[in-house]
Amino acid sequence: EVYSRSFIYDNSASLKDRGMDFQLRRLRKHLQDHYRRYGTEGGIYQFDFKNYFGSLPHEEIKRRARKKIMDDFRLIKTADKEAHRGVGLGSEVSQIIALDYASPIDHYVKDVRGIHGYGRYMDDGYVISNSLEELEDIKRNLYRLAEALGIAMSDKKNIITPFRHHSFTFLKMR
Repeated sequence: EVYSRSFIYDNSASLKDRGMDFQLRRLRKHLQDHYRRYGTEGGIYQFDFKNYFGSLPHEEIKRRARKKIMDDFRLIKTADKEAHRGVGLGSEVSQIIALDYASPIDHYVKDVRGIHGYGRYMDDGYVISNSLEELEDIKRNLYRLAEALGIAMSDKKNIITPFRHHSFTFLKMR
């Protein structure tokens, strides 16, 4: 709870009563809301972090944990003590840490940019807008924010798809 209370509603992986089905329902709702207001104007920007779990910097994870957890948080044990980066896959603790780590990006899109059609499931996210120029600007800013966080965006998976005459796939669903 010390982590999840600061998450945006549309950040859904590994949370009680959430998950992939929830995220896909939210995407459907965001698309319906957009279509009612703008039709097929605009598009969707999909992003993905490169080697997300393996690249999370330990010192920043520990700094955030110290801030959130007031008891004696001293050490995050990892498989490779020399690497100082990465968290294991599959562990619920690792998943919550990973959700938290990119939260500044979530809050930038939702709170600063005021985007209704936004969601993230672990390292995969989307932004919906009626303006392709706005999506390009958000894409540039997310690259900048990710770099400041010490994580990288996957160039191959960071794409803007116009809605007119195009379909897209999110979380392996078309």
